[in-house]
Amino acid sequence: MAIKAAECIVHGLKAQPYSDRLLLKMDANGHLIHTFSEQESIFYCINKTEKRQLYFLLGYPAAFLLDIYQATAEEQYMDFALDLLGFACGCHGIQESLFSHKVAWAAAKATRLTGDLVYSEFALSILDYIVENQSPTGCWHKHEADYFMLDQTTEMAIWINSVITELALFDTFASTT
Repeated sequence: MAIKAAECIVHGLKAQPYSDRLLLKMDANGHLIHTFSEQESIFYCINKTEKRQLYFLLGYPAAFLLDIYQATAEEQYMDFALDLLGFACGCHGIQESLFSHKVAWAAAKATRLTGDLVYSEFALSILDYIVENQSPTGCWHKHEADYFMLDQTTEMAIWINSVITELALFDTFASTT
């Protein structure tokens, strides 16, 4: 099942028609959805030139493909994950968004699996922004409704820990080789 899911992601990435944006959804026949309303666009497309997007939608598939690569050693999964992270690196505003935490996690995984420090620098630049935007009371999104603020604060803490854990695993491995 996991391989089928990875193949679906790869299929969607291969079918991308644009270099400046990534279409995120497919129809039941596996065709990318190109038509959506302005209000829905945030869930259907990541545009490199626009700020304030749901960048975590790039992080999940990249991290998943890295996990599948780790389980199978099939290079295509690594290649597509790194292509996705390359796209993410080029997104305007991604390093200044509280919605980039899962991209930082995927970049930290890429560091651990490739040894390439460019991914750790990217991950840490995102974490820097996130930590700088933590309120004095320790939360994020303090001007939002309590339920959202509490949910997001918990989530941020988990993803920060996940990034640090991935980078620590890399550091431990790098120091033993």
